Order: sequence, then C-alpha cells, then structure tokens
Amino acid sequence: MFLEWHQVEELLEKNCIKFLEDCCIENKDIRDIIIEASERVPYYLHLSVDIFEKITIYKNRQPTSEDFGKTQQEIFKKFMEYLDKDELSTLVVLSTTNFWDRDLFEILMAKFDLRL
Repeated sequence: MFLEWHQVEELLEKNCIKFLEDCCIENKDIRDIIIEASERVPYYLHLSVDIFEKITIYKNRQPTSEDFGKTQQEIFKKFMEYLDKDELSTLVVLSTTNFWDRDLFEILMAKFDLRL
C-alpha cells in the first residue's frame, strides 16, 4: 500500500457548474458566487454545498446570495456558523489526535457521547 501525492488544482468552470447543479443548486447567481469565492477549489465548493444543504434542510428556507462567503476564508467561517453543537464537539475531539480511522472515530464518539 502506498500513497501518491497529487496537487489539487482549480476545477474548470464547467465542472464546477455541473457539480453544483448535481447538488441541486439551481440558482445561477448563487452558483456564480460559490464558484468565484471558492476560486474553483473542490474543498471550498464542497463546504459551500454543505452550507446550502444546512440552510435548506435545517433552516427550512431557500438560501440567498448573502448566505455565502465571498472569499475562501469567509466560506469556512460561514460553514462553521452552521455546525451544531455535536458537530463542533466532534471537530474538537478529532483535532486532538495525530490520526484517526473509523474504529478510533467510533470509540471517540462513544467516549464523548457524540452522535452525528
């Protein structure tokens, strides 16, 4: 078993649009904001999709362009604002270990009584 290193480069705009459409983000203005702010980096695109889903599912409303960050740093900040108590606690617990796998994850979640 081995790992290969690959640089993550920005995606083509057409691929970003396809990804966001596949994630049910139909509003072109919102897609444009997400693509520009993420700089077409997959990590920030995915965080923006998570924000979109949390607003539509947990806030039970359609997101507006103001719900999304205008820079990568703002995307991350907005994402953190929508995490619930257990999700934040899980991040804190996982950040204390040097590594984790599924078994360790399950042990930590049980030990700290966290449910995701």
